[in-house]
Amino acid sequence: DWLSRSHVADRWDGQMTLADVENRYRKHINSNCVFPFIVNIENRPIGFIQSYNANLVGDGWWENEPPGTWGVDQY
Repeated sequence: DWLSRSHVADRWDGQMTLADVENRYRKHINSNCVFPFIVNIENRPIGFIQSYNANLVGDGWWENEPPGTWGVDQY
């Protein structure tokens, strides 16, 4: 749902459906280089954060970063 909201989509990958999200990010679920988390307060999801080993994620991002470079995304 968050990725379909304009204030998130404008700074992420654009408007995405649940199927889009599943297809694009499924490979990262059991990854050893991307670690996603849902932030909850009183069992209510309020945000998302992920850390990732930048030079291992591929897809044209961070290709020239030295080994050991980590990134963090949040919304």
